[in-house]
Amino acid sequence: MSETVNNAEEFEEELHDTFYDKKVLIEGDSWVSHPQVSNLAKQFEQDRDHEALILNLGAPGDDAYSSKKRNSVFRGPQFRTLTSLLTNEQHGYEFDLVFLSVAGNDIIGPEILDNEYVEKKVPGKYGGELLTEEYDNAVEKVVDGYELFIEMARSTSMNKTTPIVTHSYAFLQPQVKGSHLFGFQFGNGWIATYLEDDDINVTDPEEQYDVVKTMFSKYLDAMGRLDDKDDFYIIDTTETLLTNNEPDTSYFHDEIHPKGRGFRKVYAKIKNQLKSNDVFYS
Repeated sequence: MSETVNNAEEFEEELHDTFYDKKVLIEGDSWVSHPQVSNLAKQFEQDRDHEALILNLGAPGDDAYSSKKRNSVFRGPQFRTLTSLLTNEQHGYEFDLVFLSVAGNDIIGPEILDNEYVEKKVPGKYGGELLTEEYDNAVEKVVDGYELFIEMARSTSMNKTTPIVTHSYAFLQPQVKGSHLFGFQFGNGWIATYLEDDDINVTDPEEQYDVVKTMFSKYLDAMGRLDDKDDFYIIDTTETLLTNNEPDTSYFHDEIHPKGRGFRKVYAKIKNQLKSNDVFYS
């Protein structure tokens, strides 16, 4: 049975007290830390094919480094912590897998409006065609962050060949639907509420979906420039939660977070891809 801890001190204590056949480091956003659903980190923990000790440093709102208001994975204190865990021979560890979920809070959310990722609806342009250079730059900055992280992890022998894995989120239908807890809704979501703002004015659901599909496709394509990095895997999960090639809201807990069964499908895609490459599950 796998076990999850959320800080390095607990991780060290658990390693001394119990034997685990794998050590996993997870970092990132709410796709690995959402408290109300069986997120991707929970899927790793519940998988009976391994007995892993999982150090999950993820937290809702974590981003690459787009906002000073958030904890950023690829800069500042979090990056220093990760550097110590992965490269410091005295305080670090040789992990069997590093799993990252970093990008969502950089490429969607209030930045859509605040950073002008989508231009105002005009005749002759539809959906994804409204994405701006500012969006492309934000995506490239995230990819730069992943490249920096990989170079850091490979800088010493400790995790020189440790698999580093990430995903590409999932195509979804924008809807004004924020987080909900105990029957109460908090906020109005992360995408539709900004697309429908007067400064963008994309209100048609099909066109909103085209915006999101283009956003995630551009992100996946940009991450392709890291394909030559050894032992780095970006799993294409974009189409995992479609039904008949259409977005299926029944898989989703709110606008952008899958329910447990949705995350199980995403995890299964990740696991099967890694198994086919003889990574971690071999």
